[in-house]
Amino acid sequence: MMKIFSKKIHSQHTRIKIFLPAQFAGAIQIFAGTVSGDLVAGYNDTYAAGDGLNIDFSYLSSGIYIITIKSLTTGAKATGKMVILP
Repeated sequence: MMKIFSKKIHSQHTRIKIFLPAQFAGAIQIFAGTVSGDLVAGYNDTYAAGDGLNIDFSYLSSGIYIITIKSLTTGAKATGKMVILP
């Protein structure tokens, strides 16, 4: 599993753009969880290699989250940490 990002954002700017390696092209799953392991969001999306993946986290409150992205095509996994500031 590779680490893809570590990002601090303010609660009024909760849309981020992530660039993934080419091995993530195709169908992906995106999960957001708390540092204690509780899953707070999960959905499927499609990633085109070279394009950024826009993710909207406006529904999350301030806190620390672990983001996991998994390719449904290759099985590759990546994680990142996101801190949403008040």
